[in-house]
Amino acid sequence: MGCKMTNFTFSIRGLLVAFLFLTCIPQAQAQDSAARHAKIRLIPERGMIKPGEEIWIGIEQSIDPGWHTYWQNPGDSGTAPTAAWNMPEGFEIGPIQWPVPEKIAYGPLLNYGYQDHVILLQKLKAPEKLQDGPLTLTADIEVLVCQEICIPESGSYALTLNGDEAMTEDNSVFLQEAMQKLPAASDIAATFREDSGNFILTFAPQTKELLGQADLKSAAFLPADWGLIDNPAPVTAAFNGDILTLTQKRGDRPLDGLQSTSGLLVFEDSGVKKAYAISAASSAAPAAMQGKIASDLAMTPLLQVLIFAVLGGLILN
Repeated sequence: MGCKMTNFTFSIRGLLVAFLFLTCIPQAQAQDSAARHAKIRLIPERGMIKPGEEIWIGIEQSIDPGWHTYWQNPGDSGTAPTAAWNMPEGFEIGPIQWPVPEKIAYGPLLNYGYQDHVILLQKLKAPEKLQDGPLTLTADIEVLVCQEICIPESGSYALTLNGDEAMTEDNSVFLQEAMQKLPAASDIAATFREDSGNFILTFAPQTKELLGQADLKSAAFLPADWGLIDNPAPVTAAFNGDILTLTQKRGDRPLDGLQSTSGLLVFEDSGVKKAYAISAASSAAPAAMQGKIASDLAMTPLLQVLIFAVLGGLILN
């Protein structure tokens, strides 16, 4: 497991990222003797699975107070958790479904991640023909946990389904509660462009009805892709008629050639935090292509198309 720092530039922010990077080195070497700050547990929806059936698997992180882990786009520094599965023949595991993250500030840096407790979700599918007896699955999980220092933590975790060793409790209600923390699906159409050093996101008219009485000062875009926005920079949200526009200083990633992106539209409505999965096409793309991109992304579950693209940074192996 390495300590990967994204959005590295030779600036004050970049120097801080470099400092955080260096603080990972001794901790990574000493991991085996150090207490874990993120306790990991695999939670199946239930202990029995039938041929061809799908069940949810939760990857629970119980995080020590004052520490945090990361979302799929970690923001200015950090790296997203990973899970590499070893399963019996014929089993399939879906992509990680990411709960809505928090904004976690550290000096001039801003990261996206989780504190205290979070459950990442993956959909497990059994083959049409199942062997008799217990089925053992293992996941090699890597998590970067940060406070004032960052510690890469990794481990192999086993899960047994079917047979006498399988857990008997039904966790479906528990995982349903975890699903409530995922962003809501939406068919909101949006476009993005760059103007005068700003990343500008423009939403279709139905967004105004969706926002209702939301506080526009709380509206923000959390990009799934690294480098689109200057994460700590203030956001300006405004309606021009029924058209909502979010304006924020652009990030370090070149936008030329980027035809589409995705992320979360977040805001507060009567004190309640809400988040919607959105897709956006470049306004520089032809109109027909914009429609196809928006249509294709809207028809696909958001978290199956979110791609964490680390275009720059440092990796400690």
